[in-house]
Amino acid sequence: MRKNKFFIMLFSLLFVFSGFATFVSGQQATKVVTSTGVASIFSNDVGLARDQATDDALRKAVEQTLGTFIQSSTLVENNMVVQDNILSWSNGYVRTHKILREGKTDPSTYQVIIEAVVELAILQGNTQMASAIAKKLGAEVIITGKTIAKVATGFNLGGMKSCQANITARVIKADVATIIATGSSHAAYPHIDEVTGGTEAIKKATNKLSTELLNKITQKWKDEFYKSTTVKVVVHGVKSFTQVNDFKNTVKYFVRGVKEIYNRNIAGSMAELDVKITGNASQLARELEKKDLDKFDVKIIGLTMNKITIQISDK
Repeated sequence: MRKNKFFIMLFSLLFVFSGFATFVSGQQATKVVTSTGVASIFSNDVGLARDQATDDALRKAVEQTLGTFIQSSTLVENNMVVQDNILSWSNGYVRTHKILREGKTDPSTYQVIIEAVVELAILQGNTQMASAIAKKLGAEVIITGKTIAKVATGFNLGGMKSCQANITARVIKADVATIIATGSSHAAYPHIDEVTGGTEAIKKATNKLSTELLNKITQKWKDEFYKSTTVKVVVHGVKSFTQVNDFKNTVKYFVRGVKEIYNRNIAGSMAELDVKITGNASQLARELEKKDLDKFDVKIIGLTMNKITIQISDK
């Protein structure tokens, strides 16, 4: 079975109802939160326990912040919801933090209370950070979006309220952080209660949009399989700029389906190339590893849907 985590859906919600708390994610860059972390003390190693308690507090700060807007990360495989995980990855999210209080709560437990400034960039269109989360959780695609729910005025529904929902979303490739699809949807749901009606309207709009996005994702993958697509190739073992050009020319000459190769970045012993091919990354990886590439030996050391990592050496 392939990785269980194909999609991660992250949505920020904005409810515009009278008497209901509102949140506008796009207006905030950070949020200050206080969180508590604990860790067990083993072999009297208080320093290690302190570090682990601090890490625990940082994770909880992120979970607390994003949990306000993202109640769960919905992981989908083959159109079936398989797992709901609360997002709790702190790396790259906490801008700064300070320890408010720390110490032993008992002889075997250390506690750290922190005040953390948490980044909200993931809710504001940062595709690189969204990609980082998806890769961390093992997903191939991440879907980020925003939902707005409100009550429409001017309708006579016999005491019921016309609750309206609008949702926008975009699909990001996890391994290369590029947008492959976008979509939007609208739905209405009549209800006497604003919040309940808004929630149901959001569900309807989300169901409509998920079908649209799934079709777009499937079509994109079909197009990439049968038509020309771009695969990112990270090359390790580079000795010079001349060697990179020699390798590019060799691949273009010997490997089937390669249309063009572009330099994306060359630094030290590593080069990043964009390879335009007819096919996909798996096909290119097989060709690179099996073909006799003249004076180059190639070893595949990493492979995702859109990215290949290789080690080259001279024969």
